[in-house]
Amino acid sequence: MLGEDYVSILREGYERKWCDVYPKEGKVEGAYSVGGYDTAPYMFLNFEGRYFDVSTLAHESGHSMHDYYAHHNNLYQYSRYSQFVSEVSSTVNELLLVIHLVNNSNDNKDKLFFLKQLMYLFVDTIYRLTQCAEFEKEIYEDAENGIPLTSEHLNNTYARLSKKYYGENVIVDDSEKYQWASMELLYYNFFYYKYPISLSIACHIVSNILSGKENAVSDYKKFLCSGSTLSPLDSLKLAGVDLSSKEVVESALKMFESAINEFKRIYEQTNIHNDNSAKALVKKPNQQ
Repeated sequence: MLGEDYVSILREGYERKWCDVYPKEGKVEGAYSVGGYDTAPYMFLNFEGRYFDVSTLAHESGHSMHDYYAHHNNLYQYSRYSQFVSEVSSTVNELLLVIHLVNNSNDNKDKLFFLKQLMYLFVDTIYRLTQCAEFEKEIYEDAENGIPLTSEHLNNTYARLSKKYYGENVIVDDSEKYQWASMELLYYNFFYYKYPISLSIACHIVSNILSGKENAVSDYKKFLCSGSTLSPLDSLKLAGVDLSSKEVVESALKMFESAINEFKRIYEQTNIHNDNSAKALVKKPNQQ
């Protein structure tokens, strides 16, 4: 879907060992992509063959390919793209993977599983991380206004926002107010808001690609190649994304709605909802 040049570069990268794949003693947890201007865009994973590992590989490959295109098409001083758009390429790959799996699976249980992953991507990113961003904004404003950031104040602020974001039909128990304490990105100074924006941008780009919009793939690659030669907003316009338009966020909400409707259709119109093993698919996983 992203063209033979993209695929061939990435395939060559795998063959040339861009990727440290498997867990081993002393290796850090998680996954990330890192590389310099004159080095390969290396990836570090802990791959164990599960769907989540494949999705992580797609995610990190997006980062590495963004680095590759930016580094190979710009002078050093213009080769670093903004953190504001850094999650776009990785999320595009995640979406393309899960949508491909939904569309090409012949097993309804598998389809439900993949649709569930897509739905939770929206729940955790568009909604939960927007809540985290609003919490972050509020507590910084409180600090600037001389309000002491005591644990009680932080608990109460997070609890209030949780009730706002979950809505009246969801019971928010008392333990929810402590969730802020596990939010390590609070210490990165306004990092959370980039994720829901990046997912919205990625949805818009993926929708254009999958609908066969003219030049959607080539325009996306222009964005990958732009580095820091343009401002983040102008670089996104190369990919057909105008963040001044509500159309970008709406494309994400439409994709979310489509995933929900497809999940309901498969779940209700087959006998799978009578299968106890399938019912586990609709249980909410533990949040990280």
